[in-house]
Amino acid sequence: VYAALKAGETVTLPDGRIFDGHDFIGPAQPGRTVAIFGDTRMCNRALPLAAGADVLVHESTFGPDESQLAKQYYHATNVQAAALAKRAGVGRLLLNHISARYLSPGVAMLEKTARQIFPNTHVVKDFEEINIPFRSEQSEPAVTVKS
Repeated sequence: VYAALKAGETVTLPDGRIFDGHDFIGPAQPGRTVAIFGDTRMCNRALPLAAGADVLVHESTFGPDESQLAKQYYHATNVQAAALAKRAGVGRLLLNHISARYLSPGVAMLEKTARQIFPNTHVVKDFEEINIPFRSEQSEPAVTVKS
């Protein structure tokens, strides 16, 4: 029954009720694409994986002046993630996995320096909920925080 309704067909149930599939479906629309990069240092394969994503979630363990440490420990800096977001043409960048050594002012600095490269950047907090609208709904705020 579900498949027939989803296909826009009219379905008659055994009890005689009739349902028109067109009453339940809307026009086709593209889905949302989210690229998630966990503990990942920069590599050539990242770009095609992130290309055109609505959202790129990228770890940002290290700050802008720590690229050697990031490479050594297989992590990324905030500016490396921002550069990837820019090159990949993503809609927005969400930075996570921030080192505990960055207290609140440090986190703000990570976000600010990443935004200099990719303006639509946000450092997410643990358990923060992010709204990812369909492309047809892009008039919504870029990031919706649900407390």
